[in-house]
Amino acid sequence: MKSTLKKKPVSAETIARMPDNGKDVSRFFTNSGAMRKPIQRVNVDFTASMLEELESAAKDLNVSRQAVIKTLIRQGLTSARERELLAAGQNAPDLPWGLSRNQDPPSQTEGGAPGGSGSTLTVGP
Repeated sequence: MKSTLKKKPVSAETIARMPDNGKDVSRFFTNSGAMRKPIQRVNVDFTASMLEELESAAKDLNVSRQAVIKTLIRQGLTSARERELLAAGQNAPDLPWGLSRNQDPPSQTEGGAPGGSGSTLTVGP
């Protein structure tokens, strides 16, 4: 039986020191990823009834409660921004994900926006 050796991942510190030693680091950079802003944790208090509604929505959509909360907040902020722009006589910007106003956002991994299930969360005015 053939033995396979797994390569240990190279740490960021090691990669950072390599150019100082005259070594090429280009193999570590593919330019295929997107830069992401850092995530900040926040604590939010919900009433018991609001938490039950969030749990129910998450269960119906088969996503995490966090995904429901993030989606509702994003929709509310987008809607508020659009109202501000319309009141100022400006056109609303394109939606994120390059979608029309009647489409769900794409599914994302853990904690991402729910979508693709045909269900849409809505936020009232």
